[in-house]
Amino acid sequence: MTDNKFQENSSSKKMNALGGDIFQFIDHDGEFAKEDSENSKSLVSFLDEKSKFTTKGFDYSVVAILGPQSSGKSTLLNLVFETHFDVMDGATGRSQTTQGVWMGVSNVQNQVILVMDVEGTDGRERGEADVFERRTSLFSLTVTSVLIINMWMNDIGRFQAANMSLFKTIFEMNLQLFKDETPTAGAPSSSSPKTLIFFVIRDHVATPPESLKATLLSDMDKIWKGIPNNTHTMSDYFDFDFAFLPHKLLAVDQFKAEVSNLRDRFTNPNNSNFILKPDYSKNIPADGFGDFASNIWDVVKSNKDLKIPTQKEALALIRCEELSNNAFESFQRELEPVGREIERGSIVENLGAKMGKLSDNAVKQYETMAFRYHKETATNKKDVLLHRIDSALHTVFSRQVERIRAKAVELFKELTTETMQDAKANASTVAGTFTIKMQSIAQSASKYFSDSVKESIAPSAVSSPEWTTTSSMEDLQKSITSETDRLRKELLEYVLTEAKDTLEVSLRSPVSRLLQQAGPSMWTAIRNVYDQAIGEAVEKLKPCLEALSISSYSSDKGEKSMAPEEAVKKYLDALKAHGRATVRKCVKDSTVHLARIMQNKFDSVFNFDEHQLPRRWSRRDNIPQIFQDAKKVAEELVDRFAIVRLSPEEDNVTFLNPNAESDAVETSDIRDDDARVIMTHAECHSLLEQFRAAINASFKVALQEQESAKHAGMSPIILLALAVLGWNEFVTVLSWVLGPLLLPALLMVAALAYLIYAGQIGGPTLQIAQSIAMAAGRQAWNQAQGFYDSMSGPSRASASSSAAS
Repeated sequence: MTDNKFQENSSSKKMNALGGDIFQFIDHDGEFAKEDSENSKSLVSFLDEKSKFTTKGFDYSVVAILGPQSSGKSTLLNLVFETHFDVMDGATGRSQTTQGVWMGVSNVQNQVILVMDVEGTDGRERGEADVFERRTSLFSLTVTSVLIINMWMNDIGRFQAANMSLFKTIFEMNLQLFKDETPTAGAPSSSSPKTLIFFVIRDHVATPPESLKATLLSDMDKIWKGIPNNTHTMSDYFDFDFAFLPHKLLAVDQFKAEVSNLRDRFTNPNNSNFILKPDYSKNIPADGFGDFASNIWDVVKSNKDLKIPTQKEALALIRCEELSNNAFESFQRELEPVGREIERGSIVENLGAKMGKLSDNAVKQYETMAFRYHKETATNKKDVLLHRIDSALHTVFSRQVERIRAKAVELFKELTTETMQDAKANASTVAGTFTIKMQSIAQSASKYFSDSVKESIAPSAVSSPEWTTTSSMEDLQKSITSETDRLRKELLEYVLTEAKDTLEVSLRSPVSRLLQQAGPSMWTAIRNVYDQAIGEAVEKLKPCLEALSISSYSSDKGEKSMAPEEAVKKYLDALKAHGRATVRKCVKDSTVHLARIMQNKFDSVFNFDEHQLPRRWSRRDNIPQIFQDAKKVAEELVDRFAIVRLSPEEDNVTFLNPNAESDAVETSDIRDDDARVIMTHAECHSLLEQFRAAINASFKVALQEQESAKHAGMSPIILLALAVLGWNEFVTVLSWVLGPLLLPALLMVAALAYLIYAGQIGGPTLQIAQSIAMAAGRQAWNQAQGFYDSMSGPSRASASSSAAS
């Protein structure tokens, strides 16, 4: 063997019982295998490969063997624990075989045992330098449950040959390790359990074992008592046991039998002399043994004071930190998909239960391994882990709460959609129950939020003040209030629009009809219509406004906050103003046709008599007076349409004097810029001028017709004389022209025509004649159609018979 035996690529690779290699973790120069590299691996990696070991917790033992070089230590370990340490080949000479410290893992009869083969003492290769020997002895004492001392029977009683100086070192170092406390056996959780020193006496012959035991124990007691300032007894720290083996070559069968018995004592818990009792365990968890051993060697090598309890706490700090990190990383991997789902906008169902399960799994993963370490340290690290888990869960929870809040607002909007759709068709009905409905919907949204948040809280954080959702609930209430205010304003617009539209419908048709009639009491009738429509509109609108609990008034000038009563009054006043504007618009629209209305009014007086029959101007008619009367009636309409008169006091107000000049605009107390004015003075006078120009023609035509009537008539005496004196000649001529049959008929037609003319009933007679002619025509058509059907019926019947045959 060479000094390069530590390097894996050049070391002997012999398989132990678990199928793994033996491993040199402390080399000849005292370097500990801490880190992995291309050509070597660490003790931690070596143990990690032994999955059955790293999961054993405290259910394992550590055994180390000390003794002189070339005393058969490796051979003994291989025989007892079925390991494969290199052994010396006597044929090549006696030299150092084991350098540094090697380790193998034994699994005989399911007893997991770490077996350390320590470089022999008193070797010529190191000479008188015993530093490494002292370090490995202290290290072995610290980490092992059982320390095997391999020695020859013949060396018992000799100080140097029996390595008594080594025991002095062991005892002194042990006192240093536990100088602040006294070990107690029987309690596996004790921080400083006893160590079993197990003597294996080689080549035993003749001398009784009891005698050899007494000698060794006596030597041990002397060494113990020789330690300065030692106030403890040796039994406080150590137990001793013995095994005697015959010569390996001279008594082969006996040697094998004793080795078999020794193996059973180490590996069979049912053996009454079982060696690896839990009392001797150092209580180092299997997964932390590699780090613990590394820390111990560093302290031993640096010659610092070595305190096992302190080292256990340090190991617990390191391992519990690793376990905490591993548990948290596993937790994060499981939590990450949940967080991504929330980030995508989803709401995770039963988030609280899921997070609680993830948290429990992480804590369980930690506790499964960490409970084996220093209790206080493990608890502290658990608290740190819980805090990290809680922080991560709270982040996910906060995102979920934000999604729930947004969903609750969305739910509120969805539930209000139907209400607002109904408001478009029947705003006043919806307004009456708006506040109650909004409160009910808000309660539903808030309940959804509370229930969803409750399902999203991890069970461990239910009572934690950091997991409060008060601010989120407040934000939700603000959002709901804001949305409710927006909907209230929207509904208010619907209500006002509905009220205005209803008011317009109630006003337009009757007002327009009254304007067409344009009677003397037109404005009185319009006021009655207006007052009734406004009363009904206010009666319907006021309860809606009060139900909406409005606290502001919006106009073209902006929105102004005010008391609800004042706001209601403002909106009602606005509705009345809209009613007045509607009436004004109706009047304004009617002024477009005012010239025609005036003409109709004029014609009804001038061209028709008091019986509404068309006038036939005669010499007896006073046309100028009739013209003036008709003109006055028509021109009064201009003043009637010029201003809005919705107040009874305005009935006596005259806006226009028709007899004034066109530029006399100061003929009224009401100026053109008054809000009641429909037509300005100038517009009124322009309309009057057009009207007067139009009716002048009617006046002239009437005068001409009257004048024609005066000259067109003959005296009755002259007509009688002509009829008597010229009758015979007139009849003779007509008889010659028309013949004797047509003459009487013609005379009758002429007489009828004269009567129609004289009675001025030509128009009605013509209409009657047209009606008679149309009736006669329809009768003739029906008779002709019937005659045709009766004549063509037989023909169609013959044609049908022929087709059938």
